[in-house]
Amino acid sequence: MPADDRPTRPGRPRAVPDAAPTLSPRDQVLDAAAALFVEHGFGATSTRAIADRVGIRQASLYYHFAGKDDVLVALLETSVRPSLEVARGLDERVPGSVPAAVALAALVEFDVGTLTATPHNVGTLYLLPEVQGERFAGFRADRQALQHVYGRLGSLAASPEVAATVAPA
Repeated sequence: MPADDRPTRPGRPRAVPDAAPTLSPRDQVLDAAAALFVEHGFGATSTRAIADRVGIRQASLYYHFAGKDDVLVALLETSVRPSLEVARGLDERVPGSVPAAVALAALVEFDVGTLTATPHNVGTLYLLPEVQGERFAGFRADRQALQHVYGRLGSLAASPEVAATVAPA
């Protein structure tokens, strides 16, 4: 161990000290990219800027991701997939063992917790024009599936009077 008792990681030494030793290098790249994408935009952020923020060489970033698009895909997927998995689990239990209103409340609580646990507002990245490209089709499908479960649980939880006003014609 080094003199300061921090464990070392395999690979090349960093250009700057590891600012987040509790995160894996991959997660550090994601965290830095999220901050830069939110602060400066996707188009204005280079892989070099991401690597510099983490304190690694640009080549080391490419060990974890093939490119900037892959970093964005990973960020988007990690912001939606956990909520989608919970949503699908809850949806399977409605209306049988769990009332729709309870399932909807649990989903909202989980989803808000997931989004607020990240230090950057990754939700703003959903609106990037680049996200409309084919490379992001999986994310868009997951997000649409999550929205569908929200809609289904919401309509099941609504009172008959409210449901009648929003039911499709």
